[in-house]
Amino acid sequence: MIFFTISLICTFLLGVIGTVIKEPSNSVKIVIVLLMIVTCLYTWVEYRNSLHIENYSKTAGKLYFPVNSKKDITLNFGGNKMISPNKVSNQIGNDNFDIWIEDNQLYLKLTVRDFNGDIIFYINGNDWKNISGQEFNFDENGIEVLDSKGRVVLQLDYNSAENTITHYGLSYYGTNNILWNGKDSSGNSSTIINPNNLDSLTPLEPIFKYPTENYRGKRVIH
Repeated sequence: MIFFTISLICTFLLGVIGTVIKEPSNSVKIVIVLLMIVTCLYTWVEYRNSLHIENYSKTAGKLYFPVNSKKDITLNFGGNKMISPNKVSNQIGNDNFDIWIEDNQLYLKLTVRDFNGDIIFYINGNDWKNISGQEFNFDENGIEVLDSKGRVVLQLDYNSAENTITHYGLSYYGTNNILWNGKDSSGNSSTIINPNNLDSLTPLEPIFKYPTENYRGKRVIH
């Protein structure tokens, strides 16, 4: 905040100078006004940048999904719908996928793996940890995680009006198979394939913009 204080002082001094000088010429007035404008703009830009740097993290943080706790929650998973008034627990391959509502917030517990079966991202009660340092993005209605090659491995999209969360992406399913929730003409579908046949999968289109550092919370507009 030092630069912020200095900029404010400079702006104040410029104003004082303009006041003290008796009958300054028009050129002096113009210079003083321009300097004050430039100083204010510089202050604002630097302040926004400082907030961006201080608040942005690629390693750990929290998710916030406000929900309507008076409605049942629905999980759309590979074309299957699971409805529960309080909590949905689902086994995704070797990992658990839990969602529940508490104090008008949607909470998650899930493990995100890449196409090699390695854990790259983890969410526990909305505390998230980016283990691999890969790109991801999120807003109050969803989250998306990419692997080292920029491929989408997780999409969770929340529909607040219907209290519904839809899962797209993959989960390592045993030693020789991958469970993939993709999108087809009907909406979504589940496929179990061998990791060596990844080329047969239709990749998911990102719903967020990247790099996250420049577009945090910004979605792709189709």
